[in-house]
Amino acid sequence: KHEVVFDGSRFVKPLSMEGATFHHPARFRSCLFEGHAKFGDAAQQPGARFLSGLSFRAAQFEQLADFSRTEFPSRAEDRNAAFEGGRFHQGMDLKAVARLPYSAFHGAHLDKGVFIDPPHPIDKQFQDALTEAGYAAERDATVKANPTYDQNRDTNAALRGIGGRFAALEGGCRVLKRAMAADIDRQREQKFYSMELIARTRRSADPNLEKLASLAYGKFADYGASIVRPLVWLGRIAAGSALVYLAVAAGIVWSDPELARPLLAWAPSQPFHPAIIDPFELALQNMLGPLQFAISDQHPFAAMTSDKPLFRLLLGGLSAVQSLISLILLFLTALALRRNFQIS
Repeated sequence: KHEVVFDGSRFVKPLSMEGATFHHPARFRSCLFEGHAKFGDAAQQPGARFLSGLSFRAAQFEQLADFSRTEFPSRAEDRNAAFEGGRFHQGMDLKAVARLPYSAFHGAHLDKGVFIDPPHPIDKQFQDALTEAGYAAERDATVKANPTYDQNRDTNAALRGIGGRFAALEGGCRVLKRAMAADIDRQREQKFYSMELIARTRRSADPNLEKLASLAYGKFADYGASIVRPLVWLGRIAAGSALVYLAVAAGIVWSDPELARPLLAWAPSQPFHPAIIDPFELALQNMLGPLQFAISDQHPFAAMTSDKPLFRLLLGGLSAVQSLISLILLFLTALALRRNFQIS
């Protein structure tokens, strides 16, 4: 390997490296760019190409850092936290960049934001970044298994492994999310927020409460981006609950000949039997009036369970579960409404 090392350099005049190709690792750690740093140009093709390791750790950019049309490393370990500790005082230009290096922004400081084209962020590219982070974690295992590996001398040790690789991706999305929030770009702020949470769920291979909660948040509400999805699930939960209550009602009727007799003799000209009406009424009540699940004289099934405490207890428990889920889904809908119509 032949690294290109500029560590600690001070660039007083504008630096122009657009069109340069770095086949080997390039290091600009702790550099001070007092002038305009140009690694790309939105009006010129192509920008700089970094094909191997890249590090601007703790670099300072006094003027606009132009990385438009730049090609960043494809391997996660070559770009993760590339701008960690770096400060961009006048912002960063990433116009016309084909692929956003999400994980490179982990630990970066974008004082005046980042400029990216409208198509970004692109879901397919983020999924590719997730896949590459997983491959990098697998390669890390090979590195650590090497008898000559010395963690104390490994400057990238903190980012190795499944936790570190996905932590870098999560942190990079968080930095970009904050940049979009500062620019009052609510749509892209929400998108990077979703990506941040997805990366967080991948930091551990083992299931835990936080991971399961995040996965459920994505499943039921698209991480706060969807107003309709929680309402659809609210209806599905209510329909499923009604079927469960119908099964309980069937058990009540089966155990009580006095209730079964009018149901068996029912005719279209007669009112519906409570065993048919009460399940749907209870499901609707728990959907629209969360936590009103106590079985009393004012609630469905009251007459059918007046002398059946076990069935009353069972229905109370089932209603509590449905009501709690309904309350959460209604909250997620309200949260999505707030996010979509938020005014700063």
